[in-house]
Amino acid sequence: MCEPAILARTGLSVREHQDRTIASYLTLRQLAPHLPFIPVIQGWTLADYLHCVRLYRQAGVDLATVPLAGLGSVCRRQCTAEIAVIAAALAGEGLRLHGFGVKTEGLRLYGHLLASADSMAWSYAARRQPALPGCTGHRNCANCLTYATRWRQHVLARNAARGTQASLFDPPPPRSRWTLPDDGIVDELAVEIAAKGIRPVALTGSERRLAAERILAAGGTAHLISKRLRVSCQAAHALAAELTAARQAAAGPQEAVA
Repeated sequence: MCEPAILARTGLSVREHQDRTIASYLTLRQLAPHLPFIPVIQGWTLADYLHCVRLYRQAGVDLATVPLAGLGSVCRRQCTAEIAVIAAALAGEGLRLHGFGVKTEGLRLYGHLLASADSMAWSYAARRQPALPGCTGHRNCANCLTYATRWRQHVLARNAARGTQASLFDPPPPRSRWTLPDDGIVDELAVEIAAKGIRPVALTGSERRLAAERILAAGGTAHLISKRLRVSCQAAHALAAELTAARQAAAGPQEAVA
């Protein structure tokens, strides 16, 4: 968990929490490789989460290939637009996300971006009501499988009736016209033309990253990346955050603070 209140209690940084989370996952996987442990992505800002994905990759874990990846540190802000943006960015990376403690309002915002989710909201509601007809042996249904199952069916039916509407938080559809497959070759001229905004150019993923780096180095913004590289605002902000975090990590703490 990387909430500020938790960091204040542990005295650790977000990066230290991330490192310990990844180390725990690797240890558990080594001790019991037959059990389906779920890696958890920890952070507080979008840049934190994207950096955590890179840390897993550096540790030999490609989160895009695992059945589920947990979205950590969200339960107390699970119904905010901030988490919706983070979920969209991670889902756009091809990750199958599990949301911890996601209530109905959070599901309304970005439930379609999750592969699964859990919540104790049903138990909280059941604790304040009498037991369901036919339920015996308990005063309420706070720990009742029948109540939990009915709650789940109710939430799924309500979301299905509402339907899924594209929102500002959804990953944009791929723009194949401006995206080329990575072939290991970098066209420096294409990168330069795109970065300077001379004209739109189709780029590979590697070329787009280089062009975005040059735009940021020249004082450009995520908006300029979106405009010149023909990517959505959401993708541009995610790319800018990732590149900024990578630059700060490479610069070291002293230069990053400066």
